[in-house]
Amino acid sequence: MQLNGKTALVTGASRGIGYATAVTFGTQGVNVAIHYGGHKQGAEEALADIEKAGGKGIVVTGDVADKAAVDAMVAQTQKELGPIDYCVANAGTLVERCQIKDMDPELWHRCLGVNLHSFYYTVKAVLPSMIERKTGAIVGTSSLAARLGGGMGAAAYAAAKAGMNGLTRTLAKELAQYNIRVNNVSPGLIKTKYHEDFNTPEGVEKATASIPLKRWGTWEDVSDVILFLCAEESRYMTGQTLEVNGGMFNL
Repeated sequence: MQLNGKTALVTGASRGIGYATAVTFGTQGVNVAIHYGGHKQGAEEALADIEKAGGKGIVVTGDVADKAAVDAMVAQTQKELGPIDYCVANAGTLVERCQIKDMDPELWHRCLGVNLHSFYYTVKAVLPSMIERKTGAIVGTSSLAARLGGGMGAAAYAAAKAGMNGLTRTLAKELAQYNIRVNNVSPGLIKTKYHEDFNTPEGVEKATASIPLKRWGTWEDVSDVILFLCAEESRYMTGQTLEVNGGMFNL
């Protein structure tokens, strides 16, 4: 993959899939802006890994559910690393499990803010430079919950991720004229802190049995697909949501 010398912004890169994506980019010669929300140490560790491999990066922060904060983060990246070639909108979380009958509007909007609105804000911020240069690749991190609805209490999260899938298809049509491609990855059960926070050991055991490949995915199982979607090798792919789930959903 010919990625050397490009610049990438990866949101939610202080742990999990985002961490792996940032580090993998960095080892491929990409200059990486490593975004974190509340876990600065993880972002600094990712930067150390990149620099150890001879790569270059910076650490940036900001609330991805706040447009002004996202605009500032993108401006900092462009000032310190140059125009953004690859945008990976990975930040997102379930926030908390809560069924619709018990959910207040504040929680609903908070979940959509960090998962769906953040995708819009991030894409909106990187577009001017990409449109001007007529090049760019954008990858969002969706979820299997968008297809299957998620577990109990994941309504807002599933709705937000389904919204990402639909927005990706629209963006692909709108931005093709500028040679900008937009795709998603849709992870299934991946060994991340997300599942430590929101799943029980019993739930994990039951879920594992439902995976045809009989194992949970790793960070790298997803980050390698993200790199592919940014690279020239996927030049004829746009508007797609690629399922990375070991066979749990294959339609």
